[in-house]
Amino acid sequence: MKIKRNKYNVSKPSERSYKGRIYDSKAEMLYAQRLDLLIKAGEVLDFVDQPKVHISGDLWYRPDFFVVESEQAYYVDVKGVVTDGFRKIVQAWPARHGFPLRIIKRKGKGFETVQIIDGASSCEQAEP
Repeated sequence: MKIKRNKYNVSKPSERSYKGRIYDSKAEMLYAQRLDLLIKAGEVLDFVDQPKVHISGDLWYRPDFFVVESEQAYYVDVKGVVTDGFRKIVQAWPARHGFPLRIIKRKGKGFETVQIIDGASSCEQAEP
């Protein structure tokens, strides 16, 4: 029997649901839970799920989160697989003016920032 594949085949919807929302991946759901814990700890003020961001021309993108801390704000994309579409976003992001994009991956039971793309003119790798 051939399994029909789509971007949501990573886990069952019940395994990636949190607070009434079904996330695209289990990692994204776990990151939302982490953000809630950081809010309770006072390290994060608030976050928004999948805000719509204009990149340029007719290019729009929905990162996984917009995070607000007391001293900074930034977008987050929790990545498992990097697609060609996402590579285009990464390439175009430095040309837009605004908040940086942090690319996050799961590492063990936690998360690590693997890249930070500034929203003005530079692109840098995050420290491991």
